[in-house]
Amino acid sequence: MVKSFPNKLVLFLSLTFFMTWGLGWGAMAIFHIPLTSSIGNVMHIFSGLSPTIAAIMCLEDKSLSGLKIFLFSIKRNSWQYLILFSVLLLLVFSLSSVGISGRFSNSLILILLIQAILIGGGNEELGWRGTMQPLLEEKIAYWKSSLLTGFVWGFWHLPLWFIDGIIQQQFPYYQFLIYAVIFSFVLATLYRKTQSILFCMILHGLNNIVLIRLLYYKSRFSIDSRLNDFMGNFSVLSQFRYRHAGIKIVLLSK
Repeated sequence: MVKSFPNKLVLFLSLTFFMTWGLGWGAMAIFHIPLTSSIGNVMHIFSGLSPTIAAIMCLEDKSLSGLKIFLFSIKRNSWQYLILFSVLLLLVFSLSSVGISGRFSNSLILILLIQAILIGGGNEELGWRGTMQPLLEEKIAYWKSSLLTGFVWGFWHLPLWFIDGIIQQQFPYYQFLIYAVIFSFVLATLYRKTQSILFCMILHGLNNIVLIRLLYYKSRFSIDSRLNDFMGNFSVLSQFRYRHAGIKIVLLSK
């Protein structure tokens, strides 16, 4: 049983990076395994599930009831924060988008959203916000924990930029890393206010679907310019959100 802070954190990160870099995305990049192949698709899904698997392996109570508490615990009367953050996220993306990507029809949005929540990114929250962030907050301040979690989370995705056919390659890695750190603060704030991993999963899944649906560009130039606009809009709306909605990050760290 892993109880101490450093051991549990090391175990989580070791398992996550070993599964992803050693058996999944990293192996795909080294051996040039395309995403379009059957084995590549399996390895890609497995990599995305690795923080989830590692988080469950780090749980002290791995019983069904323990898993239910870990996943479905929600602070009373906190659902409004999920709505607020979801609306603001949609507003940011809408202001930063040049149009609809056409990657999928509106009739598939709900199905793809559920998929994104369960296995397309949202599931990662059991690991990053559900395990790593709380462990770090036992030793360091909230904002430092969010910054470090966001950086590690973004770094964990790095092999994707060396695999053919991966959608993340639409934009430079450094921009993704910046966004990962910013979004880490958003997700950490949501978790801090709601104590709900499920809500973080939903917001993460929504983020991924909207990003694919709206932010699609044909050239590196348009990617850079529009994502710079996105960062600006995100910053402005974040200031508005924390000043006028009463959930300023600085206050939350107290």
